[in-house]
Amino acid sequence: MNYKKIINLYENELCIPNNEICNNCDSKSKQPLLPWQIGDKYFTKNGGIFIAGKPHRGTPGTLRDSKIMDGRKRGKELFFEKNWAYWSYTKEILNNLFESNEESWEHITFSNIVKCTSTDSSDKTSEQCAKQCIIENKVIFKEIELLKPRKILFFTWSMHRHLLKDIPIAKDGTIIEHTDSSFQKKCGAKKLGWWERSFVSKWDSHIDFLIIGHPERMKKSDYVNLVTEWLKKPTIV
Repeated sequence: MNYKKIINLYENELCIPNNEICNNCDSKSKQPLLPWQIGDKYFTKNGGIFIAGKPHRGTPGTLRDSKIMDGRKRGKELFFEKNWAYWSYTKEILNNLFESNEESWEHITFSNIVKCTSTDSSDKTSEQCAKQCIIENKVIFKEIELLKPRKILFFTWSMHRHLLKDIPIAKDGTIIEHTDSSFQKKCGAKKLGWWERSFVSKWDSHIDFLIIGHPERMKKSDYVNLVTEWLKKPTIV
């Protein structure tokens, strides 16, 4: 898919960060970050993995005149060069499926569930900001509707997950809760938040959806194995 379609979604369809909903948001930096990556092989049979994390830090991209931010160059640098848990655990998970960093990068979309930020270090996103972006603007769900994944993985279990109770892209009556929003799995000596769901989309595809705890300070081998096995499972709707 042409990346320009995502830019058009932000700038012309949703008009972020210049619409009334954004005007009423308390984010400190109203510079919405576009997806880090939409891989060239994302739309192949083995692609279709949509990954999203918490809001970004700082200004990791180039600003367009509309004030949206293109962070694709920085996203690639982070994925290939950084060993922080968020990036290194994700690479290892994906490499269990695609065998190399290069192939992994080309089979995925990587994004953030909230597009603006108040964060330079630890996450300081307010519930009001998250609500404006997720519930009111529905940016993350508009992205998913455009990109039509088969697997959705959010590293956001600790971030206002009650805002994800409703799935506006799901057909009525099709959501299956395989675990509830408070469920946790054993991961090394710790507990890992694990909210597992599946549904039929409004465009008639079956989608698995996992909201999971952030990888930081989790036992790497256990974390990687748990998520790898989830990604390998056939869709369970």
